[in-house]
Amino acid sequence: AAILPAPKDRSASRPSDFTRKRTAQIMDGAATIRADGRAACFDS
Repeated sequence: AAILPAPKDRSASRPSDFTRKRTAQIMDGAATIRADGRAACFDS
């Protein structure tokens, strides 16, 4: 998800500091959604 907004500018194999930080933010947000039960709408 961190790569998709600009796949020509961002590398998954050699992520920049920005991409690493954005990846961590996305993963943290996903963990929060899972922990508080809001992920149930994605499980089917």
